[in-house]
Amino acid sequence: MDRQLAGPYRILGIEGYLYIVNLPPYIKMLNVFHANQLRKDPDNPLPGQNRELKEPVLINGEPEYEVNKVLTSRVYRGRLQYKVSWVGHNPDNT
Repeated sequence: MDRQLAGPYRILGIEGYLYIVNLPPYIKMLNVFHANQLRKDPDNPLPGQNRELKEPVLINGEPEYEVNKVLTSRVYRGRLQYKVSWVGHNPDNT
């Protein structure tokens, strides 16, 4: 079993950015996780998360998405890259 994709498990408590998770007894590990290690259950979204994803506009046959906000930028291997939040989509780490 791929433990990174296991679950969903109930959240028992939150302390800052740490989440205490109700793990089954056969999983022998600490039950405290940083928020970056957790994923939302796509079959059980939180209130307000049920929304249709905005479809891209096709320009010259290529999909184009609307940028909500530029979060950061960097030069990587000589190329300028941006990390952005997209209009109508959940936060993404790409």
